[in-house]
Amino acid sequence: MKNNESWRWQRGVRRVGAAATIAAVAATMVSVPMAAADDGSGSSLTTLISGTTSSGSPTRSFRRHDEFTAQPSTRAQSLGDVAKAIRSDKATGSDANGHGIDVALVDTGVAEVVGLDDPATVVNGPDLSLDYQVGAPVAIDGYGHGTHLAGIIAGRGDATSRGIAPGARLLNMKVGAADGSVDVSQVIAAIDWTVQHRRDPGMNVRVLNLSFGTDALQSYQLDPLAHAVESAWRNNIVVVVAAGNSGAALTNPAIDPYVITVGAANTGDPDNRGDDVVADFSSIGDSTRGVDVVAPGVSIISSVDAQSNAAVNHPEALVTATTIKGSGTSQAAAV
Repeated sequence: MKNNESWRWQRGVRRVGAAATIAAVAATMVSVPMAAADDGSGSSLTTLISGTTSSGSPTRSFRRHDEFTAQPSTRAQSLGDVAKAIRSDKATGSDANGHGIDVALVDTGVAEVVGLDDPATVVNGPDLSLDYQVGAPVAIDGYGHGTHLAGIIAGRGDATSRGIAPGARLLNMKVGAADGSVDVSQVIAAIDWTVQHRRDPGMNVRVLNLSFGTDALQSYQLDPLAHAVESAWRNNIVVVVAAGNSGAALTNPAIDPYVITVGAANTGDPDNRGDDVVADFSSIGDSTRGVDVVAPGVSIISSVDAQSNAAVNHPEALVTATTIKGSGTSQAAAV
């Protein structure tokens, strides 16, 4: 994965307008507190990843579910297990592997780890994160979440470790910082940039993966984030969104009927469909809007940078130096 300007031009991911986008984001940025460890109590924490903000939060920032805490008494699922459970191994064996499709991953960046270090696998869009504003290297993943999802989607590897669509290419749209902090304005800017550049020379963005959520404080018909994902949909991009990890109502934009909202399943033994259940943390929605599909999302083994917060703070979840178990509707949405 390269970060130099000329390489971006060669691959068709231009930086035209990126400076203006970043400036616009900075102008509207609200303060986002440092991330804290999720103790599972539902107390008001901060920032990222398919959870909810504390009710009425004025910042509309995102809150995280601590997805790398080891799940007790849960069998770890290799990506080979996941492929077998959803039978995507049959499709991949027939060359239906995502070749020619670009998947925009709006997340915390993608680290150059084994399976994600080939320019044919990952191309970088503009870095809209708080890391960029303080001078950190562009597009890297100091947190660990984006890399984990990237490996699930399109990581290269053997039958046990390759992603679900190993022929696809990832467009790395980094919005989350190394501490997990991100604001809704950054996510909207990333979606907007993706829509504008989806058909740049050499690009073919057909899918957008979004594993963030805020409290649904207003109708999706009035919400700016929902408007952004609908803009992507209207421009022929399939938007796949994590349902949320509160075990209750869907987060925004998962409430929007124009997106594919994904809940998490605990598949247990991949050879036994009879033990599959919806994960207890997975949001499922209500009578007005439920999830569209559930996918494996418990103890999924995928890529991680050994120096990232996920690896450093959760050594109990590490499988190898470059793989870690993660659980959440984020992982399910990546599947």
